[in-house]
Amino acid sequence: MEFKGSEIVRAGQGKVFDFLTDPLNFSKGIPDIQDVKVLGPGRFQVVAKLGISMIKTSFTINFDVSERVPPSHVKLRGHGLGANSAIDLEITVDLKGGAKETVLEWSSAATVSGMLASLGQRVLGGVADKLVKEVFGNLHKALESQGPEPVTG
Repeated sequence: MEFKGSEIVRAGQGKVFDFLTDPLNFSKGIPDIQDVKVLGPGRFQVVAKLGISMIKTSFTINFDVSERVPPSHVKLRGHGLGANSAIDLEITVDLKGGAKETVLEWSSAATVSGMLASLGQRVLGGVADKLVKEVFGNLHKALESQGPEPVTG
């Protein structure tokens, strides 16, 4: 399943890049997050509840920042396990902008296997699309809630 979208954030490109590449900040976008652990440079682990309808389970997902081109590009890869299911994620974000506003063009690909996948790809696709949009919407809100960058000079 692949998804694409864009967000316009009222924050400078450098600030947005730094926010997205910080595991503690990035994890603010993940709904139903239960825990975050930084494992090393560019590596972190999250525990979050994921599922379809009433079937929800905790997944432990290990993320790696696989590509990092400051301040314009970042790619994360994640692999998670939970309740006889597995999920593989790839999230790519390209940033364009200046000192006050940044356009995030993002894409996400997810592969789910196991029990959750057996519930049907059509249902799973809709849930995954909603989840990805919620992640980027949450990141947008978290970034803008920090307020504008101070003007220096």
